[in-house]
Amino acid sequence: MKFTTRFPIETRWEIHADPFAVTVPRFILQPIIENAYKHGFSRSGGMISVKAQSAGSSLKITVEDNGQGMTPETLEALKKRLNFQKRELIEQMALGEEIPSAGIGLFNVYSRLKLLYGDRFDMDIQSERGRGTSVELLLPVEKT
Repeated sequence: MKFTTRFPIETRWEIHADPFAVTVPRFILQPIIENAYKHGFSRSGGMISVKAQSAGSSLKITVEDNGQGMTPETLEALKKRLNFQKRELIEQMALGEEIPSAGIGLFNVYSRLKLLYGDRFDMDIQSERGRGTSVELLLPVEKT
């Protein structure tokens, strides 16, 4: 991934799992990291940390930034939209309807992973204004 900014942003990668033992879907990190670049940093540099580690029979991937974070109201609205989208996906699947691929960023990632893994997948978002945002993905380990 390559982003151009007028200020320095450091990206750190910490992989504490065997990256060759686990298969994960393509393009699940790019939208999350892109959100951190676009929405997390306004006029100064910062840091984005990407961590992956085994967590029992799951893989935990965490993307954190130390950017401006979200207000509690924005975070709550985001979580409500994700929860609404989950219910909508379940209803469409039960009715055998085609699942639209529309959606951007977190919603696209959430939809694709929820369709692929169902209840074996979880996403948690934490954010604090002035301190940054953290997106945690918990994926079932599917050995290659």
